[in-house]
Amino acid sequence: MGVYLDGGLNRFDTNSGNVKRYENNPNNPFSIGQNTVWCAAKDNQKRLWLGTSTAGLNLFDVENERFYQFKNSINNSKSLISNFVFSLFVDSKNRLWVGTSLGLCYVKLGDLKKRIPLKINFEEVKIKNIQVTDQSNYRGL
Repeated sequence: MGVYLDGGLNRFDTNSGNVKRYENNPNNPFSIGQNTVWCAAKDNQKRLWLGTSTAGLNLFDVENERFYQFKNSINNSKSLISNFVFSLFVDSKNRLWVGTSLGLCYVKLGDLKKRIPLKINFEEVKIKNIQVTDQSNYRGL
């Protein structure tokens, strides 16, 4: 898979040498949410998660070639905190970390009921400040 800013998503078949491009189609609810893809992460179930600049977090179902969108919902505190997703990371505890324009959140992938969930409850990481408690362990950036 290749991710291209403003070009959607490209899938390269190493056996045939063919490239398939996935682009947003407003008439297809299972197309990629938009063509501006900032980042991607693959989890241990071979799901491909994509961060976009206005369409939130997209999940690509490789088997069915469908995209599912998870967006911010003002009335839902467990929804994605911002639709601008610019960073994704799957850690050793099988959590998907989602960096957005309004902060950081995560989802425990092992807690998802289905391989392709219809809804995801995100946990927001709320950090008020960072304090140094031991100067000898402090390393500046």
